[in-house]
Amino acid sequence: MGHIKEFRIPEKYDTKWMWELLQSIRTAVNNLEDTNFPKSGLTGGRIIREHSLPVNRLTSGEFHLPFVALGSQITTTSTSFTNVGGIVVYDPVMWGDVAALVFDVTGGPAASATATFRIIDGASREIVSISATAPGSSRYTATVPSDKVPTTSQPLIVQYKTSDSAVAAGLVSARLIVRP
Repeated sequence: MGHIKEFRIPEKYDTKWMWELLQSIRTAVNNLEDTNFPKSGLTGGRIIREHSLPVNRLTSGEFHLPFVALGSQITTTSTSFTNVGGIVVYDPVMWGDVAALVFDVTGGPAASATATFRIIDGASREIVSISATAPGSSRYTATVPSDKVPTTSQPLIVQYKTSDSAVAAGLVSARLIVRP
């Protein structure tokens, strides 16, 4: 097993030094255990300290799974749902019991119209939808109803449309928030 050794940063970098550093980090992280870290190991206070990262805090919080995260918005003038972005594979076995699944979208219509955003599962069933009527990009959230939370591993896809083909619907970001 490799371990991360303490080292001095050279005054001039060369490819051999960088390669060896990256390989030692890769080996140590891929084989994470106390013996990879000299001088009291991973849990002995050297790497993870109780005051900086309480391990008991790792069991709660929320996890953000992005569908789309853009620097500038994309638009559609389609009045029927159009797929956008990537997919998120939601597996209830991996997440266990969740308190809530939340659909979080930043987008909206360009003018007076309705932009509709939704998540569908692998069988094209709607899981949750959001309708936005305020012109411009705003942030919207909707909680997935408990009876629509997938009970088997499913690919989830985001779709969007506009109510008026003369008015574009814009999308900047979409994500699924898992709250265990």
